Amino acid sequence: KRPISLKYLIKCLFFLLQLEKKVKLSQNVEPISLIKNKKGIKSGTVCSVAGWGRLQTKGSASDRLMEANVKIMKDRQCKEKLKGSVKYLISKMMCAYGRGGSCKYSSGGPLVCGNTAVGITSFGDISHCNSPVKPNVYTKISAFLSWIQQTIRNVK
Repeated sequence: KRPISLKYLIKCLFFLLQLEKKVKLSQNVEPISLIKNKKGIKSGTVCSVAGWGRLQTKGSASDRLMEANVKIMKDRQCKEKLKGSVKYLISKMMCAYGRGGSCKYSSGGPLVCGNTAVGITSFGDISHCNSPVKPNVYTKISAFLSWIQQTIRNVK
């Protein structure tokens, strides 16, 4: 229907949409929970990321929705790997790595642990897509829970 609100902080951009009508649930369309724990996800947790991003560094965007397993990285390890390229905000960002993770055109896709959305694909090193050691950076949904709840309350 229309964008409800935008929230921008460094490379943490996402928005909420109000739909015109209820979504019809099916085998392929299901609701997902948002993380409720403000502490976030424990490092070492295996999660999945989905999107239509490149499958290889120099490849084109995928014409199919792809999914890959990634592992949550310790904050200090991520901060070290990103040193000099971007200011890593521990309170707003998290990193994950693994073969088949996010690449160019993946931004905005979900990072899901179990049946819970915990992050939104933000950015990574586009010159090293699909690297098992180079992390991808995700916006922590937990950092914006109050904003999400307040925005939804204000729309009703």
